[in-house]
Amino acid sequence: MDNLELAKNSILFKDLEQQDFRALLHCLSIQIKKYKRGDVIEHEGNPAKFAYLVLKGKCKTTHIDVDGSLIPGTIYIKDQIYGLEYIHFAKSNYEEELVAIEDSTLLIMNLFRLLTPCENRCFRHYHLISKCLDEYSRLITKSKERITELSQAKMRDKILIYLKNNIPSANQFYKIPYNRQELADYLGVERTALSSQLSKLKKEGLIDYKRSEFMLKK
Repeated sequence: MDNLELAKNSILFKDLEQQDFRALLHCLSIQIKKYKRGDVIEHEGNPAKFAYLVLKGKCKTTHIDVDGSLIPGTIYIKDQIYGLEYIHFAKSNYEEELVAIEDSTLLIMNLFRLLTPCENRCFRHYHLISKCLDEYSRLITKSKERITELSQAKMRDKILIYLKNNIPSANQFYKIPYNRQELADYLGVERTALSSQLSKLKKEGLIDYKRSEFMLKK
């Protein structure tokens, strides 16, 4: 599948006719780029001009704390968009770094053009804005969930609440977007301690897992 097919089948454009899709590509001056694992896609402190839709692969944000520590942020997988939070005028610069953690293909959109209806007031653009608002709503929900997860005093509660927030139903395996180290970083715990606690929860019959697939038991 080539880059244009990836873009057309993405969450933003899959409901549009081919001619409308191509019209938007031209209207918004959209770019599609490939990045190798470890490539920095956007640097912290750069002017916030673009939004990035993941078409293939996986990316993450990181932030350098005042003492030089690397603070893990959010992982973005297929059909998720980084940068929509910078639509607010007060956020004129990126506050974290965006890095490819797998070989990835991203669709790059100018933020101003993306969220400002064109002079023709065409339905295509309003369709796109609606999709972006859906994604922005998802980001807000995930941020609230993470606050709840990280505010737990006990690691077992962090794990259980995270799984509850991300597994649709009990007694079925679902793949989460994190490996063990990424999950430890996300929850703000040590990897060895996380593995130990997961093993305890499994022995207690509360969860089951195999690699990145998890099951919450009733």
